[in-house]
Amino acid sequence: MTHVTRLYSLLVSSAAAAGWLILWLTDFSFDARVLPYSVLYGLLYAGFTVGMLGAIKAGSTSLTALVKQVALVGVSFWGYLFWDTKFTSLSAIGIVLLLISLVLCLLVKEKKSASHHMGKWLFNALLI
Repeated sequence: MTHVTRLYSLLVSSAAAAGWLILWLTDFSFDARVLPYSVLYGLLYAGFTVGMLGAIKAGSTSLTALVKQVALVGVSFWGYLFWDTKFTSLSAIGIVLLLISLVLCLLVKEKKSASHHMGKWLFNALLI
């Protein structure tokens, strides 16, 4: 099973790289100032992929998917803090629903046999 997930990750990463390469080749622009951000993004994306696969392997898939969604919502907080994005009532409703789903997922009692993998799952989930 491990070789399949590695192949999948390689294909997804290759498709993303090919897409950006096509955009770059058709735009014919290059600004060296964005290179550090691009490298940082690539490293963080690789860490996200490794963390996601490790968390799915070590723990609950539903909880891992929820953590992934929380990480995606974290980007909106970045906008609130640094880009002066307006905080709307719809944003508040979404965040409240996210918190409710997180609490409900954490309240589910885990089987004792799966509890010894919780530390490994948590480490991988924090990479997400």
